[in-house]
Amino acid sequence: MYLECADNYQDMRERFAALLPRLRQDLGLPAEAVLTCVIDRGIFSQEVFTQAVAAPHYHLITWEKNYRTGQRDPQKRAGQYVLERTRNDAQDKRVYRFEYLDQDWAKNPQMRQLIVRRPIPGAQRGGGRADR
Repeated sequence: MYLECADNYQDMRERFAALLPRLRQDLGLPAEAVLTCVIDRGIFSQEVFTQAVAAPHYHLITWEKNYRTGQRDPQKRAGQYVLERTRNDAQDKRVYRFEYLDQDWAKNPQMRQLIVRRPIPGAQRGGGRADR
């Protein structure tokens, strides 16, 4: 995690490009190291995305607001994974299952869109809520 205090007078989308060289310097990362930046959706801008697509030394991950259940075809699935999380007691484990769809993003086909879904065990399709 990298945190920089800044005046919100200048929008995050404007500050982002100038932040990367300082991040590399502060963390001692070479200019050619490829970074993956996970940033709040406040970065959401086609201009920033165009810069990210053209940038050879960083990747940008964010999320799109207003996603609604049902916007994806439930028959399509690119893959799945399982996350096991140990809680306060080593014997108290939670298992979370996820499915994802990997596709070109309709708003900018040069970018990938990952739609991640967590099926809820025992939920019926069409009857109740089947994902979160």
